[in-house]
Amino acid sequence: MTKQNTSLYEKKSFSIIIERILIRIIIYLFIQNNDGIFVEKINNIYIRINILLKQKENNQKRYQLILMATPQSLSPAPMQSLGDFTAKKLVEDDFSTGKATLKVKASANGGGIANYKGTLDISKSLAPGQETKFQFPYNNYYFWFATRKEQTKVHVDFGKFNIIKQQNLFANVQFYNSSSKSTIRFGSVYEGKKCLSHARFEWLNQDKVNFLLRSQVKHNNWVYVIASQLCLSRQEFDKLDFLVGYQTKNYDVYLRHLTNQIPSFPLFSNFGFGKFLIDAVYRQNSNQYGVEIEYTPVSRLSFLLAASTKFQGADVKARLNILNKTVGLSAKGKFNNTFSWTLATQVPVDGSSPSKCGILPIPLGITLETTI
Repeated sequence: MTKQNTSLYEKKSFSIIIERILIRIIIYLFIQNNDGIFVEKINNIYIRINILLKQKENNQKRYQLILMATPQSLSPAPMQSLGDFTAKKLVEDDFSTGKATLKVKASANGGGIANYKGTLDISKSLAPGQETKFQFPYNNYYFWFATRKEQTKVHVDFGKFNIIKQQNLFANVQFYNSSSKSTIRFGSVYEGKKCLSHARFEWLNQDKVNFLLRSQVKHNNWVYVIASQLCLSRQEFDKLDFLVGYQTKNYDVYLRHLTNQIPSFPLFSNFGFGKFLIDAVYRQNSNQYGVEIEYTPVSRLSFLLAASTKFQGADVKARLNILNKTVGLSAKGKFNNTFSWTLATQVPVDGSSPSKCGILPIPLGITLETTI
């Protein structure tokens, strides 16, 4: 929120207090000089005015939250992904092992956010890795900075512009610390009631130009997502992923296609297919059950089963990988309102010994997260 908007909000809040004080003084004067019936009418008027003032104050708070909302161009999900519409949260998230992770999140009243993520690789003699992120609004703009390992990224969202329809324009540049190479991107985001669309151009290392488009549409219980990447400088498709899903209160079903990452294929030549996945999630009270089937043509078929439940305030999940013959276990809970924790491990089910993780006899993942 800008300084001008903040001062305006403070002035309006102060005026509301003054209005209430004046109303109470007027009521007191009438009480001293009038009968009970008239006083009752005045009290009713005061109650109505107080309700209106409350509504006005709530509207101002909602307006403040809108101003502080993070724009879609800064969505944490990668633009090339199909989103979290699948069983990913159930069968993939929180099962990472071999690392100890510390996450610290801080936020300010004006919409600023700072994140820190430190990682220790248990299996490689605790080799450290760090990641920091900062974002904050200024006037109509939104700035975002990130550093991770060998990369530094600066992102600017320029706010809404009327281009065909109202869209957010953005640009970012990514530097590689160990070389002079960089990636420059610019694009737009359109967010409607049922449609969300990202489009951007990117210039990679001064020799490759890509155009990326991600569109998402929701209609009744159906959701459709397409994510594509076209290399303009080489006239090749690098990616054409899609998702079709059906969502209800108790269950979700999704069909996905993910393009192979290795070969690119000519724009008007044979289209190479990647892998197909079917996801299903069933919810009952605090329990969830999921299945993910992955099929790669002329290759393999993998099968994942997962379930989650609440146990003594923690989210406990189990995942069975039929192909790898392993079971993953994870638990996520809170020490208090500020600190949360996640533990994960993975063990074989075919009778073989689990792989060691450094000095530990089994793979283990630990995450500590705090919000200040």
